[in-house]
Amino acid sequence: MRSLSAYRSSDFLVESDLNPVGVNLFPIDFGETSDEYSQELQLNLNTDRHKLVVGAFYMHENIDGFIKGPLNLRAVGGPDLFVQGFYSGGRLKTDAAAVFAQDSYSVTDRLRLTLGARYSWERKKVADQSDFNFDDLYDAANGPRGPIHHAARSFNAFTPKIGVDFDIADKVMVYASYSKGFKAGTFNLGSAGPALDPEKVDAYEVGLKSTLLDGHLRANISGFYYDYSDLQVGKVQGQLLVLENAAAAEIYGIEGELTLEPVRDLIIGLNASWLHARFKSYITADQARPGGDGATVDENGVPAFDLSGNALPQAPDYTIDLSAQYSFDVPGGSLTIRGESNWSDRVFFSPFNLNYMSQAAYDVQNAYVTYRMDSGLRLTGFVRNIGNETIRASGQVATTILGSPVIGFVKPPRTYGLTVAFDL
Repeated sequence: MRSLSAYRSSDFLVESDLNPVGVNLFPIDFGETSDEYSQELQLNLNTDRHKLVVGAFYMHENIDGFIKGPLNLRAVGGPDLFVQGFYSGGRLKTDAAAVFAQDSYSVTDRLRLTLGARYSWERKKVADQSDFNFDDLYDAANGPRGPIHHAARSFNAFTPKIGVDFDIADKVMVYASYSKGFKAGTFNLGSAGPALDPEKVDAYEVGLKSTLLDGHLRANISGFYYDYSDLQVGKVQGQLLVLENAAAAEIYGIEGELTLEPVRDLIIGLNASWLHARFKSYITADQARPGGDGATVDENGVPAFDLSGNALPQAPDYTIDLSAQYSFDVPGGSLTIRGESNWSDRVFFSPFNLNYMSQAAYDVQNAYVTYRMDSGLRLTGFVRNIGNETIRASGQVATTILGSPVIGFVKPPRTYGLTVAFDL
C-alpha cells in the first residue's frame, strides 16, 4: 500500500501596460493565488505473472484570480483622466475524484498484455464578475459594480487503456497501446460565462525500445496518433484570454531518442521529433479582424475564420535536441562537462497562425560543469542561452480599445549561475 499526499500553494502578480505608444493609457495587473491538496492511495500486487495496481485519488483546489486596471480616457479620444476601467475576477473551486486499476499480465516470458481503466469525476464551482466602468474616476479602493455570477457544473468520464509489448530479442521490445483521455471542462474565471465542455482524446501509439552493444547504445522510437474532440483552445475575447472548445483536432508524429557511449564516460544524445498537429474543424471569430475571412460565419452569425488545417499553438513541426557530456576523475571526486543544443521549428502562439504572433525557427545552446565530491556534495555551474538570443515564448493580440497590440513573454536571456546539491 502506498499513500501519496501533496499540498501546493502559489501566488503571482504581473504588472503590465497594454500601451503600444509609450504613454500610460491602460496599466493592467494580472494576479492569482491558488491552494491545492491531493491524496492518492495505491495498492500494488506483483506476482510472477501479474503487476497490478488499484487506487483512488482526490483533489481539492481553490483559485482566486483577477485582471484589473484603470483606463486613461485619452485612449478613446477623451481627456487625460483615469476612470475606474476594467475588472474581471473571482474564485474557482474544484473537487475531483477518481478510481483506477491497471494490470500487466505476462502471457509468456516475452509477451505482456496491459489492461487498465479509470473513472474520473470533477465538479467546478465559480463565483466571478466582470465590469468595464467608464463612468467613475479611478479609485483603487473601489470594486466592480453589479451582481456576482454563480455557477457550477460536474463532469465525469470512463477512460480505458489496452496495451501489448513483446520482446523480439534480448533488451529489444516493441509495443502498441490504445487509450482514451479526458480533461474536464472549466469556467473562464472572470468572464461570468458558461462552462466549457470537456476535452476528449483517443490515443494510439506504437514503438520500439532497445539497449544494444552491451549497454553502450540505447535507441527508442515511437509513432503516435491523437484524435481530439472539443479541444480547449485559448484566444483573446474582449479584454480576457479565454478558453473555447474547438470542434476537432488531430496530432500524429514520430519521436526518436538515441544515446551512445562510444568510449567510457563520453555520452552523446540525440532526440528528434516530427509533429503534425492540426485542427480538423474549427470556426472562430477574431476581434482584431472583425471582417473574418469573407466567407465564414460562426454559430452566432458573426464573421469568422475557418481554421481547418491550421497548426495548433505551441506545436512546432520539428524539434532536434543534441547533447554531449564527458566525465573524468579529479582529486576529491569527478568532473562532468556537458553541452546542449536545442533547435525548434517555427512555433505559432495563436490558432490563427499569424507570423507576427509566432517565434521563427531558433537554436539555443547551454553549457554545464558539474563537480561531484566523494562526500556527496555536488556543484554545478551553468550558462543557458549562451548566444543571448531573444526568443518569444508567447504572444496574443490584446484589446481592440488600444488598437489590438501584440503582447506576450520572452524566454530568459543569457543566464549563468551555480547550483549546490547534496546526494544522500
